[in-house]
Amino acid sequence: MQFGKIAWAACWAALCLPAMSHAGEQASFDCTKATTVVEKAICADPALGAADRALAEAYQAASARLSDEGRSGLRDEQRQWLKRLWQVCGEATPAGGCVANEYRMRQKGLQTVAASYGSVTIRRAQIFDMLKASNTDEGTEGRIGMAPRYPGYAIRDIDYPQIDNPRTNADRLFNAAMKSLAIKGDDNEEDGADLTSGFEVVSVSPFMIAIRFEDTTYGHGSAHPWPQSFMFNWVVTEGRKLKPEDVFAEGPGWRKLLADRCFAGLPEDHDQNITTADEMQNKAVEPDRWQFGKDGLTIHFDVYEVGPYTAGMSDILIPWADLKPYLTPAGAALAR
Repeated sequence: MQFGKIAWAACWAALCLPAMSHAGEQASFDCTKATTVVEKAICADPALGAADRALAEAYQAASARLSDEGRSGLRDEQRQWLKRLWQVCGEATPAGGCVANEYRMRQKGLQTVAASYGSVTIRRAQIFDMLKASNTDEGTEGRIGMAPRYPGYAIRDIDYPQIDNPRTNADRLFNAAMKSLAIKGDDNEEDGADLTSGFEVVSVSPFMIAIRFEDTTYGHGSAHPWPQSFMFNWVVTEGRKLKPEDVFAEGPGWRKLLADRCFAGLPEDHDQNITTADEMQNKAVEPDRWQFGKDGLTIHFDVYEVGPYTAGMSDILIPWADLKPYLTPAGAALAR
C-alpha cells in the first residue's frame, strides 16, 4: 500500500482535517503526498478538492450527532466506502468522474445519517460492497440495455435502520433483525447487476416500528431497473415481526375483505393468472405488504406481481371504517 493511500485513509478514519499544506488547497489531505490515481484526480481538480473537504466536514458533523456506538459504526462504514472508492474509481476512466459521482452520493448519505422519533433516534447504517461483474455490457448505442454503474463491477449500496444508543433488549433485537436483513441482501450473488436498497421510517410507537424498504436491481444490459418494495412491521413489545393475528381477530371475514378489495383494485391489464378474489387472498394477507396510516391499511404489490412492468406498482387502500369490525384491540389502536 502506498504512503499517500495510508495517509488519506488514516485521516478519514481519525476524523481529522489537517492543516492545508499549501495556501488555497481544498482537499482534506496533503496533495504533496498524492501518489494514487484517485488522489491525483482529486488534487488536479479544484472542484473535486473542495468536494473532498466538504465531505470530510459532513462526516464530522454526522459523527457528532451519534452515540459512541453509532460513531463506531459510521467509522467502519466510511472505511468500507473508502476501500470501494479506491478500487472502482482507481480503475475507472476518467477517475475524476467516478470520484465526483461517489462523493455526491456519500454526501447525501451523511446528511441524512440519523433522525429522531420521540425518544428514539434511528441511524441510517450502510453497506458499501462490490463484486467483480461477469457481465460488463455497457449498453452500446443501438442496443437495448443500460450500462453498469462502473464497468467490471456490480455495486451494492444497502441502507438499513439501526436504533442509535440501544438501551433495551427490544432495541437490540430490532437492530439485529435489521442488520440480518441487510446482510442477506448483500449476499445476493447476482454479479451482473447493481443493487440499491433504501428505507423510509413510516412510524415509531411503543407498540410498533414500521419501516418501508425500497430495493432497485439494475441488471447490466437490462432495458430497465427492477424496483421492489416491502414493509417491515416490528412489534416492539414482542421483539418480532408483525403477524396477522396481531391486527385481525379470528375468523375468515377480514381475509375475504382484503382479497375482495385488492382484486377490485387491480390494474385493467393485470396478471391473468389472478382471475378471482380467492386467488388474490394469499397475497393480500401478507403483513410484509401492509402499511398502516391515518386513512386505513394500504396493501402493496410490486411490478410484475399483478400486472406488466408498464402498470408499475399497485397500492390498494382499505379505510379504517371498513376494517373496524375485524380488528383486535391492538389493531384498533393503529387506527387512532
